[in-house]
Amino acid sequence: MDLYKYYQTCDTYFWQWEEEGEVIAIPGETTIAYKDFVNEILVSLAPQGIPPFGSLLLAIMATNPNANAQLDLVHSIMDTKLGISNSEREPLTGAMKFLRILSEIPQDYKKGEKRMLVFQTIFEGSHNTISFKNATKLFILNQLNQSLSYKTSFMSLYNNDFSVIKHLLKKFKSVDDILHHMAPLPVLEEELDLLPDTKESKDKDLIELLIENENTYHIGSLVKRIWSGLNIPFHNTQPSSQPLGGFSDLTNKGEYDRLLLSEYANDDLVLMSRLANNEALYLLREIPPARHELKRILLIDVSLKTWGTPKAIAFATMLAIARHPKTDIDCSVFALGNAYYPVSIDSIHTIIEALQVLEPSLNASQGLRAFFKDHPDHRNRELFFITEPSTLKQSEILKAVNDFHAFITYWIYTDVDGHIDVYRKQQNSKKHLQHLRLPLEDLWKKEPRKKKVIATELTSDFPILFMSTSNFKKVLITSDGEIFQITKEKTLLRLFDKGSNSNSKGWELVYQNLPFTDAKFEIGLMDNGDYILLIYNVHNREISFITINTGEKKTIFFYHWQSNGYHQFLFYDNCFHYPQRGYAYSIDPITLEIVGESKDIIPFYDERAKELAQINARFIYGANVLKSIKTVYINDSNNLVFNKHEMILSLTTQTMNVDGANFNDSQSFAVLKPTKNPTKKRVAEFVNKTEFVFEDGTSVEINRNGMLILKSSNTLIPTIYIPTTLDWGLGIATDTVFAGNKFYLKEPVTYVRLHTPGNDKSVTKGIISSRIGHIYMHQMNQLLDNSPNSLLSCSSPKVAIELISELKKAGATAEMVPLEQNKQVNFSEVIPVSDFFNQYIQKFVTTILSYGTDS
Repeated sequence: MDLYKYYQTCDTYFWQWEEEGEVIAIPGETTIAYKDFVNEILVSLAPQGIPPFGSLLLAIMATNPNANAQLDLVHSIMDTKLGISNSEREPLTGAMKFLRILSEIPQDYKKGEKRMLVFQTIFEGSHNTISFKNATKLFILNQLNQSLSYKTSFMSLYNNDFSVIKHLLKKFKSVDDILHHMAPLPVLEEELDLLPDTKESKDKDLIELLIENENTYHIGSLVKRIWSGLNIPFHNTQPSSQPLGGFSDLTNKGEYDRLLLSEYANDDLVLMSRLANNEALYLLREIPPARHELKRILLIDVSLKTWGTPKAIAFATMLAIARHPKTDIDCSVFALGNAYYPVSIDSIHTIIEALQVLEPSLNASQGLRAFFKDHPDHRNRELFFITEPSTLKQSEILKAVNDFHAFITYWIYTDVDGHIDVYRKQQNSKKHLQHLRLPLEDLWKKEPRKKKVIATELTSDFPILFMSTSNFKKVLITSDGEIFQITKEKTLLRLFDKGSNSNSKGWELVYQNLPFTDAKFEIGLMDNGDYILLIYNVHNREISFITINTGEKKTIFFYHWQSNGYHQFLFYDNCFHYPQRGYAYSIDPITLEIVGESKDIIPFYDERAKELAQINARFIYGANVLKSIKTVYINDSNNLVFNKHEMILSLTTQTMNVDGANFNDSQSFAVLKPTKNPTKKRVAEFVNKTEFVFEDGTSVEINRNGMLILKSSNTLIPTIYIPTTLDWGLGIATDTVFAGNKFYLKEPVTYVRLHTPGNDKSVTKGIISSRIGHIYMHQMNQLLDNSPNSLLSCSSPKVAIELISELKKAGATAEMVPLEQNKQVNFSEVIPVSDFFNQYIQKFVTTILSYGTDS
């Protein structure tokens, strides 16, 4: 595409450039947005593809404070330019309907990071997007100023921009749909008991929640330790006259009700005389201390030097001051960088949002100056400035701190080793109050208590394999040749037989509910045999490590990612590595320790990139799999229908290869094909997005990776599993019986263990490559180096025997792996598809049809 024309408009369109390209406005009316803000949005959308410029401006207007007024103006402008044809006005009508829905989202989602998330959500997978590659070129070439001179036709812009917004209405029909796609909320199974609404209980609960949450564990675990050592007042009172007891509590002036009882022991004349001469004694009334309404403001430096451990300690210190259970001083928090940002600490969610505020600036001098410019009044307030001590070596921040020295009450310095130094203002200097050192290794060695393995994540419930689709997110390969695929459904699949051809065997589902799919992935094989998957969320700089064998999950923050640097991680030597030029960070997935050192791993990185490109190209194919099912019913032919696809028996002819000889075999397969009989005899009720239930209680569950699970109300009929591959022979099964296409069958895999590679490794490489063609050179070297622990998978015992014989002739030694160490077949029998239909499918359908009829 012509990138110079991306920012183009026309004289009669709903927007135009003003102020020499710095402002985008409705012609003759209000401002839509500033150029810098729009560019920030485009940068955040670039990884998923950016929408047409006019479409983005419409979404921005719908989330502006004056959204309704601006949308009315746009509607009026476009309405006068269009003809009376319904087809011509259709994009405008549909687009305005969606924009009105978008304008009704809560105010919290119309500002800051949440607003960016809204744009990312609605434009993900939208029409007419510009790819990441072209978007990058657009930013690099900085085409804006050159684009201002381009003009195009009104209808061309209109159809392109408004059609994109119109199509969003199909996906987002309400505000709830938008919010649901942003962050689905769990459904509470039971009513919760509310805790007493006291400040102390809420603050204690907040710290406990921080400790239990994986994203805030490293901060929450420090707060109580800081409470025990930090010497900062948590109350504020104005000094006043305070009775001390004894004679100091007596006076010769006061009210009669304060007379001492001993005075009444005198006779009347003496008492009157003492009162007249001011000799009577009174009890001094206590004067309550005068309260001074003080407010505390905590400024946290979030510039580059403070990232990582210093920032975590800074936030923990801030929470220890602001959320102490006994404090009665009102506190406000701001993050400082190139500007200042208000931070809410009322809940764990707002604290997580605050932790994501990172400024790519060398220091916080600009933010500090901006804060004092907007908040010059320093009466009745204490101001804390929390930063990393080495930042004060920079002249800009040092000058800013000196300029506002009189307004800062406390300075708190935190560093990477866990040190906290507290200073207090004393005239024109500052006094060191205390030094603390946090034992980070001891405090952080325990795992968050909330870390649990979700039962639905680690999965081995499906007795048959899955079909791969072409729209997967990533294909990865380990050093032993195991091939994994990450799908858009947040699922991890493994090629069941890594020695098979790419289209001869299916995929085993090993893990569901990955944290996210819009991320960076890498996988590695540890020395202990565990496969560990790394998932890096670029948006919040969080790494998730998932142990595939056990389902264990760990998280850690990694702040060294560079958007203009290398975009993948690399696994070797039991660690994941992130390269930079002449430098690399190593992350241990077991201890979660991050170590930076000077070493060049770029050659390994480039080799891994080529390997992944080859493996992704190998599995670029994909079948058409039915994932979104809206209706399930039984038609007049007594067959199950899913949407418009009917499951039937179909006679097909396949070419079979047996012992080197080819012959044709005609047999029946179960297939899903467009139905010719759409009459609905029994209809299943839509229960939720993954389940339909017939009237008799029979259910059909949908796994969006391409599998149907049929559970009959008749307990004598076992659960039935049916893939949803369209127009292709299916393999169908119960937990013990299989029928149909053996692509889906979990057959035993034959393994060969390589003990010694022999004297001439090049010969051994050639023999293995000839028998197992999918192993790449990098993996081959690891296999030879790791013997005798290396396993080679073969498609059949015959191939394994031949491979061992050839290796023996070359001087290498190998043996077949005993059966008990092998993958076992799950099925007790394999039967013809026609028999399976008669024994299971027809009985399943008959149970539904017979419900409610006279026996």
